Amino acid sequence: SAKDKSQFGKGDVRGVIAPEAANNSVKGGDLVPTFAFGIPGSAPMAILLGAFLVQGLTPGPEMLSTKLHITFSMMWALIFANIIAALLLMAWANQLQRIIFIPPHLVLPGITFFVLIGAWTTSSDIGDWITLIVFGIVGVIMKTGGWPRAPLVLGLILGRIMESALHLSMSAYGLEFLLRPIVLFITAVIVLSLVMAVRSQMVAKGNGDTPQVSDADAGDARLSLGLSLALCVLLGAAVVTALDWPMKVKLFPLAFGVPALALCAWAVVQDAVSVRSAAAAPARAMADGGELRRTIYFFGWLIGVVVLTVLVGQHVALPLFMFLYLLVWGKYSWPLAICYAACGLAVQVMLFDWMSPTNWYPALLPRLLWP
Repeated sequence: SAKDKSQFGKGDVRGVIAPEAANNSVKGGDLVPTFAFGIPGSAPMAILLGAFLVQGLTPGPEMLSTKLHITFSMMWALIFANIIAALLLMAWANQLQRIIFIPPHLVLPGITFFVLIGAWTTSSDIGDWITLIVFGIVGVIMKTGGWPRAPLVLGLILGRIMESALHLSMSAYGLEFLLRPIVLFITAVIVLSLVMAVRSQMVAKGNGDTPQVSDADAGDARLSLGLSLALCVLLGAAVVTALDWPMKVKLFPLAFGVPALALCAWAVVQDAVSVRSAAAAPARAMADGGELRRTIYFFGWLIGVVVLTVLVGQHVALPLFMFLYLLVWGKYSWPLAICYAACGLAVQVMLFDWMSPTNWYPALLPRLLWP
């Protein structure tokens, strides 16, 4: 509602307060479709939905009937969390803001440690780490190419749920379910949302002073073109393969694969035009390429963690990774690196050996040396 928007993005504190307030207020709204319909209201809700499924909870009508106590407990937790967070931030805002001055190289080994541990505790299988690295590389490529990652997460979480719902609807009503009032209403909302999103994107791109509104604004057009072509091949293979399946089985792949293939073909055309336009400005692509090389180098370290885990186990591989990262990447002293790695090992033992016993990978060398 501000009349003068020229200072937003240039220091006007209202430009910080407004999106932060909206970011907090939207969480309750995101939970409503997640609980009631099993449709995540945002990308974080898609991750929460996956956690529900892992715990044996199926979002839907039962979350508002037989499992209503779980729903109410989460809503009250959200209310108290906002109140407590507001009080703490009002009291400690000046102290907490110093966190942003912590050097990134001092934080990243700890974050990587917990990411690897979190992936491992899912099923205690080395394949989870391989999957983590593969999708991490895919995510980096998508980000560099200007492709958002949230739709990929939503697709992985919602794919099975949507296929089951489609089969149930077809079994109950046939194709007539498309003409039911609730379906028409949801379809109208989806179309309206897409039209408004595309319109706002076009308006934002037409205004040169408008900040970036998505990853697509800063992506490498050549890499995006490669992703579009690869996705076209993948979707085309999926559609052709599904043609020979029985009708009930191929219904879902064709219902989503054919429109997705058409949209992907349009993306190829758009990316080809963008590549021609960007051909005269190679300097930016070279700068992005340097960051991409550093990222690939870091993933090489993660692959080394996996190989070292197979040889000597996580109790050696993870602390050694933290130690070497601080020495090589962070250029920190030996004593600090040793203390950091020792703290990581202590956390690993206390949290995941004593408090929550974890089945670690049976390392190869200990079994050979002490059969």
